[in-house]
Amino acid sequence: LGSWTDYTTFRRLDVHGIAEAIDGSNSAGIMTLSSYEDAGFYGAYQDNDFHDNAPGGIKQYSQEKLLWEDNLFRDSGGGPDLKADVHRFEVRNCLFRNDVTATCGLFGNMNFGIPESGEGGEASGEIRYNLMLCAGGSAQEVNQDSMAGRIDLYRNTFVGHVTVRAAAADDGPFNFSRNVIVNDETGTDHVSFYESDT
Repeated sequence: LGSWTDYTTFRRLDVHGIAEAIDGSNSAGIMTLSSYEDAGFYGAYQDNDFHDNAPGGIKQYSQEKLLWEDNLFRDSGGGPDLKADVHRFEVRNCLFRNDVTATCGLFGNMNFGIPESGEGGEASGEIRYNLMLCAGGSAQEVNQDSMAGRIDLYRNTFVGHVTVRAAAADDGPFNFSRNVIVNDETGTDHVSFYESDT
């Protein structure tokens, strides 16, 4: 029968003026909840403008074959998040600009799947042709909780810090190809590796 969250489409929305981001509540313009037994399939977010909000634009849990395309995420309290149990995603041709937060910058908290618990499954995805402008913070964070499968990042422009969390032996690979990364005056510190949170 499928889930009621299958084939959801959000297109050409102007989401702005959300005045409060409650810490720890996953505040967002649009959020899908965690449901490991009944993930949504084929969600599409296209041509939306998320701007001037206290929280970020989208927070996603439990999605299969998810597409974010041609969206604007700008002038808000943080970037959108791909959270746990998001399998086979694609983020393409989006603009991320002037989002401010101390930790995740434009596109952080990317914890994909919980394979060690037997719930959900290993996630994989592509992040391509995006422009991420966050010179004062983190433009991209991959594998925050050491739960990620293969992620390909190519032909993006990242202005801001790019972080890959230290991974377990079976995590990844995380492939960066043909990206432009501007985040350090010396030009030597394009991608940083940190110990895992877990």
